Amino acid sequence: MILCSQCGAGIEPQQNFCLNCGQPVRRTDRPPVPAAESAPASTQNSAIAPQDQSPVVPSKSPNRLAIVLIVAGLLATAAVSVVVTVALVQRKGDEVLRKDDNVATNTGRLSPAPGPTAVRITATASSTRASIGGGPYMASNVLDGSVATAWVEGVGGPGIGEWIQLDFNREVALSRAHITPGYFKSERLWAHNNRLAAATFQFSDGTVLSVSFADRMESQSVELGGKKSRWVRLTIDRIYGGARDSDDTPISEISLDLTP
Repeated sequence: MILCSQCGAGIEPQQNFCLNCGQPVRRTDRPPVPAAESAPASTQNSAIAPQDQSPVVPSKSPNRLAIVLIVAGLLATAAVSVVVTVALVQRKGDEVLRKDDNVATNTGRLSPAPGPTAVRITATASSTRASIGGGPYMASNVLDGSVATAWVEGVGGPGIGEWIQLDFNREVALSRAHITPGYFKSERLWAHNNRLAAATFQFSDGTVLSVSFADRMESQSVELGGKKSRWVRLTIDRIYGGARDSDDTPISEISLDLTP
């Protein structure tokens, strides 16, 4: 056996390359092969034992393939860590959303314009439908200025007796309310879901006002007569049944005007 001039690994005489580092074997590295001697007469006709064909196992020194595999493993581990981290952050965000999905504040929905006398509104609800598809359906959706979102009650059936309430940071005088009684994201969704047919307004002084709504996809106004209140609650009394979903009664928007 000879030694590789590059890495020192053992090389069999019949090898042309070092199995450890790939270095070509120079002819000067090969030991002289002695001439074959004649076998004794008694063994001339004996069977010749087959040459050992066991493969030569290279030494376990680090090579390029091992380094590539190690680097690939590290990159895969890093990628999994990133995915897990993103999933945990998303889950945490969802938990916060579910915890606060009935509460939001808005400073721009009441007159006069925001400023030292601006009124802050907090929206709460008796129940909220679980998020699906394009949800969530939290109470604060009625204050976001978009008819593409809605509060949807979360009980079984059409939600009769469920309510949404707007609390103010000070007493206000309310001249009228503007209601979008249904899911106004599209005509198809408006028709597929329940629409508000009748409701009761309740105020902080204990007075109530019963109102009804036409089954039309348009904002409808209710005169409140300058009622002074710290909050107003809208309770679902009656609905127009949806063509596809008779269990959900959405309200897309509620805005209020102050008496000057």
